[in-house]
Amino acid sequence: MKQLETTGYYAFGVPLYLLMIGVEWLRARRGGAQTLSLADSIGNLGAGLGSIVVGLFLGPLLVALYHWAYSNFALVHWDRISGLAWAPWLLAIVLADFGHYWHHRLDHRVAVCWAVHGVHHQPQEMNFTVAMRHAWFSDLYSFPFYAPLPLLGVPTSYFFIATTLLSFHALITHTEHFNFPGLGILVTPRSHILHHAKNPRYIDKNFGAMLCIWDRIFGTHVELSPDEPPRYGALHGYETHDGALAQWVLWRDLRQRLRRARTFRDKLRVLFR
Repeated sequence: MKQLETTGYYAFGVPLYLLMIGVEWLRARRGGAQTLSLADSIGNLGAGLGSIVVGLFLGPLLVALYHWAYSNFALVHWDRISGLAWAPWLLAIVLADFGHYWHHRLDHRVAVCWAVHGVHHQPQEMNFTVAMRHAWFSDLYSFPFYAPLPLLGVPTSYFFIATTLLSFHALITHTEHFNFPGLGILVTPRSHILHHAKNPRYIDKNFGAMLCIWDRIFGTHVELSPDEPPRYGALHGYETHDGALAQWVLWRDLRQRLRRARTFRDKLRVLFR
């Protein structure tokens, strides 16, 4: 099977991404808003580069695992059904976003998953570079959330193109300086920045990547309150501009809590609550 690896698709967007950062910086400067912090931005981009390096090794394994599941367990083959060539594309986008929603929600509800994902929530400002501040190892436990797609006959290339589209949509929602209409369906910058707020009102809300319908259905949608502007960052604070070191900060804290737990049951609670 000849195709780009998962991280290969992102290379096409690098020039556009750099242009977006530049336009955002100019817009913030002209509007008198706080411009991008150089140290924070370098840390965010460093974390993103690290995730690409990890993806060079992990990506081919995920591609092979998905293709194996599709080749051996697909319950339907859409190319054999006349007039339904569009169906796997629709399934790919909708179900990939659905899987992302539950994967993302787990990251916020289970301590050992938050230790992986929390690096993305450390920045105390919101701009396009935060979208690159990826957790390096979240894909290690992502497959169960996307398992229905190969079973429902979504080909491998369709799935990874769909997740790339979701990733680019998520990229453009990490900013305070632009917005676009969501039409009641799409995640917008105005809604996603609330997901990064540490105000009690906004914590654990707006998990969607591209579609906001899952948040509305499952009760995790929140709107901006005019009386409560968002305050960004994780509750544990921001400790380092090093994008690599930041990946381990929450693991260190989790290990310290494990040491204080006296019983095996308490240790399980530390890890999974």
